[in-house]
Amino acid sequence: MRKRWIVVADSSKARFFNAPVSGKLEEVETLTHPESRLPGQDMCRDRPGLALDGGGHGRHGLEPSSDPKKQEALIFSRIVSDMLDKAHGDRRFEQLGVFAAPAFLGMLRDQMSKAVAGAVFLEVPKNISAQTTPEIQKHLAAELDK
Repeated sequence: MRKRWIVVADSSKARFFNAPVSGKLEEVETLTHPESRLPGQDMCRDRPGLALDGGGHGRHGLEPSSDPKKQEALIFSRIVSDMLDKAHGDRRFEQLGVFAAPAFLGMLRDQMSKAVAGAVFLEVPKNISAQTTPEIQKHLAAELDK
């Protein structure tokens, strides 16, 4: 029987489950990234720079070049992907199911190694990371019954 994992994630929390084909989910690990939950103004430690108008009529503030919340989510997607890559390399799973918030799912896809991406048997763009294990089990069963 193939070893199967389910990862349930959003931009600040990822939960990893053993998922036997005919058994209950067993949570094996949880990663958190509290930086993703900080208010936007707390993520930017420095004030944006100032720029001079081309006509010489004064200065104005520059906008940050990227969204700090998106940057933190991207950092966390790399952490989750690295964890999956290591677990796959250690043969902790052969098949992977992913439930993730839609935007975060796209980031995970971009970060996954080819080996991990090849192990994915289920992708669901749904944020269920705050739900209980039995609720996650119901979502998994519903997806597998489709």
